[in-house]
Amino acid sequence: GYIYSGSNTIDDVAWYDQNSENKLHHVGAKQPNELGIYDMSGNAWEWCHDWHAPYPTTHQYNPLGPEVGKVVGKRYLRVFRGGSYGYEAAYHQNAFRDITGPEPDKGTANLGLRLVLSDEVNFETIHVNDTLSFHMMDVKGGTFMMGAMEGDKQAHNNEKPAHQVTLTYDYYIGQTEVTQALWQAVMGNNPSTMIGDNLPVNNVLWEDADAFTKRLSLLTGCSFHLPTEAEWEFAARGGNKSQGYLYAGSNNIQEVAWYGSNSGNTTQPVGTKQPNELGIYDMSGNVIEWCSDWLGPYSAEAQVNPIGPATGAYHVYCGGCWYLPANVCRCTHRRQTTAGYGEAAVGLRVALREKIEPEAVDLGLSVKWANFNIGAFDPTHYGDYFAWGETEPKETYSWATYKWCQGTANTFTKYCSNSQYGNADYKTTLDPEDDAAIVHLGGDWRMPTIEEWMELKQNCAWKKITINGITGCQVTAKNGNSIFLPRAGLRMSNILYAADSVGYYASSNHLPEFSHEDYASYMLMYDSSISKSSAVRYYGLPIRPVYDDIPDPCLVVKVN
Repeated sequence: GYIYSGSNTIDDVAWYDQNSENKLHHVGAKQPNELGIYDMSGNAWEWCHDWHAPYPTTHQYNPLGPEVGKVVGKRYLRVFRGGSYGYEAAYHQNAFRDITGPEPDKGTANLGLRLVLSDEVNFETIHVNDTLSFHMMDVKGGTFMMGAMEGDKQAHNNEKPAHQVTLTYDYYIGQTEVTQALWQAVMGNNPSTMIGDNLPVNNVLWEDADAFTKRLSLLTGCSFHLPTEAEWEFAARGGNKSQGYLYAGSNNIQEVAWYGSNSGNTTQPVGTKQPNELGIYDMSGNVIEWCSDWLGPYSAEAQVNPIGPATGAYHVYCGGCWYLPANVCRCTHRRQTTAGYGEAAVGLRVALREKIEPEAVDLGLSVKWANFNIGAFDPTHYGDYFAWGETEPKETYSWATYKWCQGTANTFTKYCSNSQYGNADYKTTLDPEDDAAIVHLGGDWRMPTIEEWMELKQNCAWKKITINGITGCQVTAKNGNSIFLPRAGLRMSNILYAADSVGYYASSNHLPEFSHEDYASYMLMYDSSISKSSAVRYYGLPIRPVYDDIPDPCLVVKVN
């Protein structure tokens, strides 16, 4: 209960106006607090994440501060704490908070920061804000027979043939369908035709469902996605606890589903029927649920981590709904429609996978190469897409959303070598904080340079192959080790372009030979052609990280 961080005597723990000689001091020179942390009172003010707002009077659970804040003049009203070397003792009390701060492109001599790292994430309860949370259910990976058996007379042709599917990873899926309260909190609107906070959101377009997962990811720091069709059916069947039921949790549809014969011709509050073997509700009935996959015919061949075709005309949804008959509510039933179609039957459920660090594959080159892309969960998965110099995927890729310009191609604020295009800083290589591989993976991972891509091209054998229906290149080194690069296309606006036919892979640097100021260098795979090229910076490209664990000779210290 000390007044200052570690003591009631400020001189024990802080550099402030009475002992600092009006200057910063080496960190850790004063007494630490009870947790062994230094300088949380004094030396330099420390930025916090939060926008400023008056404290609420109610109990708070994992508060993050307001979602938006104020800018007064050119000053951001974000919070900083702790006091500094030039301020009197009262400013160093644990409870004191300040809010003014410098202009965003400037600093002050007494304002710094402290980093925090959270290495434990509870994926089972997701807090969206101080009053709204939802639950995710753990689904362990496993092997199952996907689709309807040949003798199932209720099955449609697109449910056959039944085929073995293995999911090699664990994942989480929503315990319930997305409610209207959750949708409203994330999207700021409600497209539903039947209104109620605890009713499933309905009348949802696939494009909006996909956008919802991206916004929810940014809001919570978790990587949500629409479930793949395989993830959806495995969870609906009960995963590794499956009892082989016809519907999700029972052979008696009345126990587990709101459908045409019992719903009263309307959606019903989520989670009011019996759950399935995994504790998941409403996977048969209430609303049909979007999946991430494009529709494609089933094959009798065994599949590992299938994600559906690379492109298509229709997206898949599953699960039956409040006005359809019982046969549509079976676990194997699948329907399809265009991404721009929404009607009263259609909603969604979210899924997420824990981040998996890729394996560093030794190809006998100057760096090791990851065995899959950032945001992927296996070598065939496309993963996430990033504009050049940005570290998070997003809904729309355009100049209007590009981080390093002011809305157009001639207003660059960073990475510009021509003053006619903006602020000329002459940087052609990404700073570490703008390298998506460093930000997401840390350690010795980073994005490859275009020179390292060329080294990969010139010293390995490249062969076009297809794995699990995904086309790409098998890249084999002279030592026999190999990696697979899927032809993941790119994203522009909100469209995935040229997936399965062209591979575009980002690099961390821009070559002078590509004279377009608004372009960035990348590696291009097209048919048998592998070459370096350049593309508009705001395009979203996949990233294949490299692992650079070779010591910098400038940092090697010889000890006698």
